[in-house]
Amino acid sequence: MKGNIYVPENEVIYRGKRFFDNFAKIKYEDMDRYMKEISESENTKKLFRNLFDKIVGN
Repeated sequence: MKGNIYVPENEVIYRGKRFFDNFAKIKYEDMDRYMKEISESENTKKLFRNLFDKIVGN
């Protein structure tokens, strides 16, 4: 079973594009593209690798 059976999910819970269309000033597509660009950045990958190494003690 998915979610809370007492909350009508289709009318009450907003996700993805529906959330952005109703509550945000930025378009969902713009945010999606921005997040993909950040996640693929070599600098971001390096920062996370360094953080991971510090956490695991490498």
